[in-house]
Parts: sequence; structure tokens; C-alpha cells
Amino acid sequence: MIASIDALEALAPAWRALLTDRQTFVGPDWTIEWLRGPGAAWSPHVVAGWDASGTLVGVLPLARRRGLLSTCGPTHGFAHGDVVAAPGRAADVAAAVVAHVAASASWRVRFHRCVEDGALAQAVRARRPHQVVLERFAAACPFLTPVRDWLGFLKDLSKHQRHEATRQLRRFWERDGAAIRWVTSPADVGPAMDVLFDLHTRRFDALGRDTALASPQLREFHGRLAARLAVHGGLVLGVLEDGGKPVAAAYGFSSGATTSFFNAGIDPAFSRTGAGVVLRCHVLKDATIEAGRTELDFLEGCQEWKLRWATGVRPLVDLDLFPAGAAGRAHGALRGLIRSLKARAGKALHGERPPGRTSEEPADPKHCRRIGCAHAPAAQPGDDDAVV
Repeated sequence: MIASIDALEALAPAWRALLTDRQTFVGPDWTIEWLRGPGAAWSPHVVAGWDASGTLVGVLPLARRRGLLSTCGPTHGFAHGDVVAAPGRAADVAAAVVAHVAASASWRVRFHRCVEDGALAQAVRARRPHQVVLERFAAACPFLTPVRDWLGFLKDLSKHQRHEATRQLRRFWERDGAAIRWVTSPADVGPAMDVLFDLHTRRFDALGRDTALASPQLREFHGRLAARLAVHGGLVLGVLEDGGKPVAAAYGFSSGATTSFFNAGIDPAFSRTGAGVVLRCHVLKDATIEAGRTELDFLEGCQEWKLRWATGVRPLVDLDLFPAGAAGRAHGALRGLIRSLKARAGKALHGERPPGRTSEEPADPKHCRRIGCAHAPAAQPGDDDAVV
């Protein structure tokens, strides 16, 4: 078990080399910067394993606070929780690390936003004969795959969607001074992230809504994270310009064959001129297809604009593992009862609304049915350019 950030920095190159699709959130860059920033009140508790030759074969990043072991960054956008493992070793690594944390946790282990069919989730469920495990659906992540090429993507859209996408692209690129700039140099990350934060905040102010990215602490966290990712080729950061003026910006990550679209900012003056659609088209075209990747992950939330493009959706689950013995069983039963009462109260007061989507941007049921998404109930379509 690794309990210092300096030791995590030393482990980072070997750890990073094991990352596969959608694993930025369990990689060293997210983990270390979260522990230095929003998670500074938590202590590192990163479980790592080596084979007989001394080669790193698996990592599970966690943090400890007052007896609770938890995922790093559960309320700051974390997704796709699973073990990081060498090829073919995921099941063995997951079983070993879950056994370790089950023995070392004095009260409870919370695995947030786990891949529903991932090795970690399966290893936690396997503890059920001996320990209390509570599981609940936490979020849904729409995604687009397989991405063959840009023309193939357009061909797979409905006639109306294809017409709207090509029309808005043409209208934007016919403007004088239209350009898109992809940030790859660490030296350029800071100014570009300032543009992203500014556009994002202005957009939400115009909508009369709050955004977590207005927090100075989160801005600092993502600024440092983006700079680290740029050094190692894991950053997706693009700024759309009109006559030299930034009008939209996209921020995300790349890991394995996947580009993850984390957030965006759009100038309110351009929100109805298709800037958001143009931006997303180029995230797919430039930062996914032309970068040699085969999937665009829209991350948490079944917003209608995501489901119009998505070909599928990945459920994520939260798993609570309680210590063996009478005390652990009693605590698990109590937590289960509290969760059940909260769910019933929420349904009675607000109606049933699953996690992973926002009421401001409801999903269109026809898109949910097309990709088999059961996590967004029937509602009217939302704002095409809105982002969270």
C-alpha cells in the first residue's frame, strides 16, 4: 500500500503504462492532482502489486479519511472505476486488491462509479457470502463506437441529424476568421484553460444556473491536471475561434482507444449559432477519428444531445463493502435502510429520476430506445448546445 504522494510520483510512469481505455480517472495524473487539491483532506491509500520479477502488474487508487476508504474524486467527475492491470491480469489483480482493502478497512469501503461489468465490481460482489455489499445504479455514460471515419459517422446519422450537422459546420466555417486550435504544449494549457473556464461560467450565468467549475479550487485542480496530461499526451483541449475571438472550448482526456469529453464552454452569444455542435463535431473528427481512436465517451449524464449521437450507454454502479463480522453486518443493514428511505422520499417528493442525467436537459425517449438506454425517462428534448 502506498501512502505518500512522493511515492505515487515515483510509481507514475509504470502505472501510466498500464492504462487502457477510459482509465484516466484511475491513472496517476488524476489521482495525484486530486489528492493535492480537492482531496487534500484525504490520505493516499493506493494498492499496488508486482510480479516475481518486480514488474508492476496492478493498481487500485483509493484514499482514506476517518476510517473510510473511497475512490479518489467521487464528487468531482470521477467515472469508470476499475483496477488498472497488466493484460490478462485484471481479474487476479481485482481479487487481490479487494481482499487487501477488505482486511485493512476498519469501517467501510466505497467504490464509486464502477464499471458495472468490470473486474473490480465483480471482485467486490464475490465478497457477498462473507461481507455485506450494497450496490446501486449511480450513473450512465453514453458513448459513440465504433468510429470508422468521419463520413461513416455522418452516414449513420438520421437524415435530419446529418443535415443539421453539415449545415452548421458549413455556416461556421464560411465565417471570416473561423478556426480551431488544439492545445498540445504544456506552456499553452494555462491560457486555454482560462478561456474554457470563462466561457463555461458565462454560459451558465446566461442560463441562470450554477456550475461546479466556478470553484477556484476545482479550476486549480483541472488546470494542474490538464498541464500534466499535456506532458504525457493524455489531454484533449480545443478552442474554437471566430475572427480571433474564442467562442467555444472543449476539455477532455484520451486513454487507450477512447476520447472522453469531460466539459465545455460556449459563448452565450454563439450558443444559438451552432458553436456547440461544431465543437463536438471536431472533438469527434479531430481528437478521436484522426487521432486514431475508435470511441468517443460522453461521460456521465443522459442529456439529449449525447443520446442523439450515442450508439450505447455504460451503466456505472456504486458499491459499499462493509467489514466482516456482526458490526459490519449491522452497519451495512443500517446504511441499506437509510438509502431505501431516502430513495422513497425522493420519489414521493420529486418523482422517479435516475442518477446520471439533469432535469434541465431531459432526454428524448426515441434516442433512449435506439441505444437501449433505460436511464432517461420520457421528456421533451433539451437545449442542443447545453453542457454540464
